[in-house]
Amino acid sequence: MLLKKEHAPTTAKIDKLIYNKLFQNLFPHSCSVRFWDGEEIKYGDGDSNIKILLNEPLPLSDIIFRPSITFGEAYMNKQLDIEGSIQDVIESLFSNPKSFLRDKGIYNKILNPIKNTIKKSKDNINYHYDIGNDFYQLWLDKTMTYSCGYFKSESDTLEQAQINKVDYILRKLNL
Repeated sequence: MLLKKEHAPTTAKIDKLIYNKLFQNLFPHSCSVRFWDGEEIKYGDGDSNIKILLNEPLPLSDIIFRPSITFGEAYMNKQLDIEGSIQDVIESLFSNPKSFLRDKGIYNKILNPIKNTIKKSKDNINYHYDIGNDFYQLWLDKTMTYSCGYFKSESDTLEQAQINKVDYILRKLNL
């Protein structure tokens, strides 16, 4: 336990160093970020009309690998708050060509060796889909079509919607 207590401040400092590097070019204009420990840092020049409040550290790997999902879920879970227009924040985040969200540059060099491989893809498929028909029979109709249906009318059942979809695809393919 003592090791963890001593290690925690060091980890938080390292996390903040990485956050600082990520946030330096995140917005095309100025923005303030208040960290979980109360420290506030302003990025960019001029007045800031946006402030991000990080109520707790977010996993850095999630920010780099899945930034949209990570920021969205953190906002929903109150791990981060936004002062100012959320629309301005989102538009700014994804419009800045210098942001790591658009040009990961150095991060890609670090992350490329970790990216998915064919073997990892096969393992993921086995884990998520090769679980037997008993599971799928619990919630799929008897066609066992694992896809969205095409409901032509409000009275169509799920089974009819699946048949409609297959028919529609076959007609599109002229089969």
